[in-house]
Amino acid sequence: PSGGSDRDKSSRSSASGRGRASNVRAVLRLTNRLTEEWFRQVISWIYQLRGYVVLYDRHYLFDFYKLPKADRRAPLSERVHLWILSHLYPKPDLVIFLDAPAASLIARKRDDKSVEFLDSRRQAILHLGARYAGFVRVDATQPLETVFGDVIAHINRFWHGRRPARRHGQMKRITRDT
Repeated sequence: PSGGSDRDKSSRSSASGRGRASNVRAVLRLTNRLTEEWFRQVISWIYQLRGYVVLYDRHYLFDFYKLPKADRRAPLSERVHLWILSHLYPKPDLVIFLDAPAASLIARKRDDKSVEFLDSRRQAILHLGARYAGFVRVDATQPLETVFGDVIAHINRFWHGRRPARRHGQMKRITRDT
């Protein structure tokens, strides 16, 4: 008896070829993400060396972080990516999270994301933020003026609380009129 029909062998080799192609795509996708992230980090360092304060609307670590239970189910390339972001990629000095329940975000944006997806992202960010000293949560369900005032207060408190040796330049206190 042979090891199976030619059709079975063809099917197995075709499946292993798809598996290899899938692995190659995952490695290329990971390489592309890391290249983009480190390119942006180098640009950030250049501006910081020139004395600028660099603001991001989101940080990659917080963007890709998953709760530990969900992370175990993630593909290997995603777990490697998160490990690199967690252990090698520079962390921001200050993270201001504008927090709102998923339902209110959907009502505001009319986004195609589900309440469950947005809530899982919110929970992951809050979970990571609880372990991060530079994390500040601002209740974004408050009136805009209040949210704006809270954010400005956190930025001023952070900036003026820094050690002078770390300052590259001077920053005036931010007010509503600046």
